[in-house]
Amino acid sequence: MTPDLILQHLQSQYPGQLVLYAGDLAKVLGKTEKALAHLIARGQLPFALKTLGGRKCVDIFQLAEWLARDGEERSDPAGVASRARKGGAPKAQAASDGAIKPRGSKSSIGGRLLEMRHRAAMTVSRIGSTSEDPAEAVFFGELAAGLLAQPGAPATNWTITCVRWLRLDGVYLRQESKGFAEREGEVRSLIVSMRAEARDALQATVVVRRGRHLDYRAFYLDCVGWTVLIDKAGFSGAG
Repeated sequence: MTPDLILQHLQSQYPGQLVLYAGDLAKVLGKTEKALAHLIARGQLPFALKTLGGRKCVDIFQLAEWLARDGEERSDPAGVASRARKGGAPKAQAASDGAIKPRGSKSSIGGRLLEMRHRAAMTVSRIGSTSEDPAEAVFFGELAAGLLAQPGAPATNWTITCVRWLRLDGVYLRQESKGFAEREGEVRSLIVSMRAEARDALQATVVVRRGRHLDYRAFYLDCVGWTVLIDKAGFSGAG
């Protein structure tokens, strides 16, 4: 599919927009199997971020070029119909239990997309955790959350949020970063990195939730250090 066709599709989905913000991008990537696969493999966004009105975003033209080159459009009914006419119904293959299942069935494709969305969200979250630009970190956090929030997406085990308050030229700034983890070891690593990010803050909090349940809360004050207020999962050894 050509960049022009993809651009037309994106413009029909987001009329009047020349850029896409994190939530919009999550919807595009969340329905694109090849794009998710390339994103996971690269471990980084394959296009540059722009800043518009203080928010990070992606150029819709640049996104269309990338989707045409490395990704795949969200839907291709003409292509599916053409393949059906040429090759007929999908070939069947034997499952391990002896049952015959159609190759490339809707359920298997959906399952792959769900798994890849989750893995892509983890990748995006790691990218954001290493960003030195607060606005960029917020973008990656929103993108990861958007991928996980789509219908049918599996919920990640833990969400780790760090809020920092800094003083710059007499002005107080609030910065927030968010990470996601499936294993306790990943939670501890994120707590360590988020605490390190808060070294220059006047005060900060790190909160870990598993679904709706609060597992961990720690509070930081300059010249005092960290105080763990809640630790139901034994993350205090994180540092």
